[in-house]
Amino acid sequence: MASWALPCRLPPTYAVGMDDDLDWGAQPRCPEDGILMRDVPGGWECPHCGHVQHAPEVELPPEFDGPSIHGG
Repeated sequence: MASWALPCRLPPTYAVGMDDDLDWGAQPRCPEDGILMRDVPGGWECPHCGHVQHAPEVELPPEFDGPSIHGG
């Protein structure tokens, strides 16, 4: 490796200490065994133990009813 090259790995404290609010959209982990849950209709399911976590209900915004970008 050249003497000017930067290291490829970040220090371990970066991943632990960084609080950037990007985890709000992360795939949830099973509260029973910590396994990454998989998408299923209406929520997530643990592939190991079968625990199901339902997604919260959200209100969809109204459909846009106006002129398009191209004037149509």
